[in-house]
Amino acid sequence: MGVPRVSLAIDNRFAAKRWPSPSEWMYVAGSLGLRYVEANTDTELDPLHMGSEYLRRWSDEVRNASESGGCRVCALRSGEGVGSTLGLLHPDEGVRRRFCDHWVKPLVDLAADLHAVTTFRCHGLPDRALQQPEEHHRQQHSLISILEELSEYAGARFVDFKGLMDGGLIVQQSPLNRIRSKEDFTPASAEHKGETVSIGRSPTEAEYADLLFGWQVEQGITSNSVIYVKDGVTVGIGTGEQDRVGVAEIAIFKAYTKYADALCFRMHGMPYKDLLLQVDRGERDRGLIEEIDGETRKAKGGLVGAAMVSDAFFPFRDGVDVALREGVRAIVQPGGSLRDWEVIQACNEAEPPATMVFTGQRAFKH
Repeated sequence: MGVPRVSLAIDNRFAAKRWPSPSEWMYVAGSLGLRYVEANTDTELDPLHMGSEYLRRWSDEVRNASESGGCRVCALRSGEGVGSTLGLLHPDEGVRRRFCDHWVKPLVDLAADLHAVTTFRCHGLPDRALQQPEEHHRQQHSLISILEELSEYAGARFVDFKGLMDGGLIVQQSPLNRIRSKEDFTPASAEHKGETVSIGRSPTEAEYADLLFGWQVEQGITSNSVIYVKDGVTVGIGTGEQDRVGVAEIAIFKAYTKYADALCFRMHGMPYKDLLLQVDRGERDRGLIEEIDGETRKAKGGLVGAAMVSDAFFPFRDGVDVALREGVRAIVQPGGSLRDWEVIQACNEAEPPATMVFTGQRAFKH
């Protein structure tokens, strides 16, 4: 009986977001003393969107990097995107066939070319659920009902233990988020020189939805932090900084960066940094980058109409002003600063006026 081969490999997502090319993240993995890497399709390898020519170039670069650095790709993993779309377990046969032809087969061929294995993430639905639509819907509802039971733990505290490199130990109790619905927010209001300064307008329903979603996301982000949310998704996250205005500006920078990257991919089929590298090498016209940069500035990184979420109060209005200049229209923060009146005033002075709500509770996480 043969003995199965077991390889200890690291997922390339640890490095690929910063070093996108295979030669870069394979070098980083090798410098850490690792011999094997698992390439994940959530990063730069996606058969559905990249095309056969890119996959061939990717394979050549991986092979060359492996020969020069000694670290090699031992597995190709289907990633989270496959699981979110059901993939091979989709109830529609046509979808399954297209997925098989345009995702599975190219990935298997690529793995074979690299002498690697292929792993797929998929939902564990029984075969009968694929053949009978009624059974498929029943299984879905059953899964959702099980997941809904997790909400019972939302109001329970837990103790968090974190080990430090020097042998120390951090023990902290989890907070309880009191904001569960829009009714739990308080319209921003503060006293200043014997007068009440109040926010000029209430949030719209869409703004309430983003403020509520953003505040839930904020619970899991390391302090000090500011995030921007638009249409139910985060568009910029700033975290782990010492000053409020600095972290607000970092989140804006990230929003611009991601907007330009997405725009570049739609226009040229590649990440922004790859196009910039080609431009710097003289392989592509600099006007391509200038066009993307111009469109990104015009759209203000997609922040126009976004909501701003801060895990603590604003000690000065500068943190709010940088967001208002980008077109942010709604803000949620704990409140409690001696200068709350000044921050509220900044929202009322914006054109058009922005809205603000208080939570009365800080989101604290270290």
